[in-house]
Parts: sequence; structure tokens; C-alpha cells
Amino acid sequence: MLTMAGTEQFEAALKIIETLRARGYEAYLAGGCVRDLLLGRAPADYDVATSATPEVVLEMFPRTFAVGAHFGVVLVSPEAEDAGFVTEVATFRSDLSYSDGRHPDGVRYTKTAEEDVQRRDFAINGLLLDPLSVLSGSGDRESHPSCKNKDSARVGHPDLNERMNDRTLLRDAVLDYVGGLADLDAGVVRAIGRAEKRFEEDHLRMLRGVRFAARFGFELEAETKRAIRLRDRTGARRSRSANLSRRRRGARYSRAARSERVWVRSAVLLRAVWLHVWRSGHYGEDARQPSCAGA
Repeated sequence: MLTMAGTEQFEAALKIIETLRARGYEAYLAGGCVRDLLLGRAPADYDVATSATPEVVLEMFPRTFAVGAHFGVVLVSPEAEDAGFVTEVATFRSDLSYSDGRHPDGVRYTKTAEEDVQRRDFAINGLLLDPLSVLSGSGDRESHPSCKNKDSARVGHPDLNERMNDRTLLRDAVLDYVGGLADLDAGVVRAIGRAEKRFEEDHLRMLRGVRFAARFGFELEAETKRAIRLRDRTGARRSRSANLSRRRRGARYSRAARSERVWVRSAVLLRAVWLHVWRSGHYGEDARQPSCAGA
């Protein structure tokens, strides 16, 4: 049995969600941590998606960092100064146009979680999880006390780890607007929306897609694979890949190459993608931007 629910990172995220819910805001676990929990893997970190704006989050928690506030992301640190981690809290949003092939020019805050997940890269990363519903054991988010601003589930719940390892409770507590659960079941990596558009927005998503397939032993969905191959063949916008730092691209490539299970059958495709994003005359560093998109 995994013990991911007993980690400080999980309990910090749970406390943030409880605090936001108590103030009447929606809040869920989002992205890669949800995917990993459903796959029975221990997440490296936990991200939160919420209807609260960055200004509200900054006011609500005592130790915050507004490093990504212009993208709708605030980093919340535990009150203990030696905690050694932060939690990304991202406001529901949609991205505006992408001019540099990497980051949105701006964001527009949205009212619903359903709108928010449409901007994400792959369906397996577009899942949201209500951990308070898991703790209630009901699988009914609307009936959970925290949704009615009453008493909420407490961090340190005696059955916390047991419940978070219960696949049935987890699946019942998932908000799936993009077919991510079906893709996890089928072992498929599929872009949300039109794959070509997703890769045009952010070139790094191609490498992420191949890396996820290699890491989990999944297959790239046919249209997603076609879009990756098409972009490599046409090479229409290769010069814009200069905005990806070589250091960061090298890290992505190495992580994919270390996944032996799918490396043999992914080698040709990965090489094509790698050549596409590597062609660059720019050597500048690409500062990390909080993404809440799933590691």
C-alpha cells in the first residue's frame, strides 16, 4: 500500500483546500498528482486548482509567493519555515494566445473547473480530484459538509491513507471533463482538444507527450501522434523553438530516454520530436514558470 496521503505535501494541499472551501470557493487537487494517485503511484507534489483569484489566495494564507500571479498561480508555503516545499495554487483560467511557442501572452480567469481543464495538455493530466469527498466516503461532492461551509474533513483523519488508496473512492471523487479516466484505463496519451493547436501553443508538449508514454508504458493516441509527426515534417515554425532553453530540453529528453518500457518503440518518434525542438540559435535560460499542468 502506498502512503502518499501521509506526506507533508499532501496534508498541506488538503489544508489549503479545506481553507478555500470554508470561504466558499471551489478547490480541487489537479493535474499530475491526480493522474499518479489513480495509477497507484506516489505523486512528487500536489497542485491545487481553485475558483479563488490570486489576490484572494495571497490574502488568505500567511506565507505566499506571487511568482506566477500574472499567470493565475500563487505558491503557498507551510507556516513552518523549514518545510522545504511549496504548493502551487492556480485560479481557474483559460489561456490567451501564445506568441513565443511556450507561454501564454496572458490568461483570463474563468468561473468553472470545466473551462479550466480545457487549456491543459493531455487528458490524463486534465483530471481534478476532491479529496474531501474521498474522506467523507460518499463520492458525492455536493453533499460533503465542506461544500456547504460547515465542518470539513480534518487533516490527520485516522483513515486518511486507507481512503486515499481506495481506487473506488478516488474514481468517484474525480471530476473528468475530458475523458481522462478512460484514457488511463486504456493506457493512452491524448491531447485535449485539437492536438495540432496544443503543440502550436507550446512546443514542449510534444516532448512531454512522448515522455509520458515512455514513463507509463502508454501509447500515443493516433491523432496526437499524427500531429507530432506532422510538425516535424513541415518544420514550419522551427525557429520559434529557440525559446526553449537547451538545458530544459535536455532534462526532458533524458527523462524520456531513461524509461525502458517504451523506449524501443518510441525511439524514432522521440528522435524526430527532439530534432524539432532542438534546432535553435538561442542559448538563453528559460526560467521555470509555474504551470499546474502535471509533471
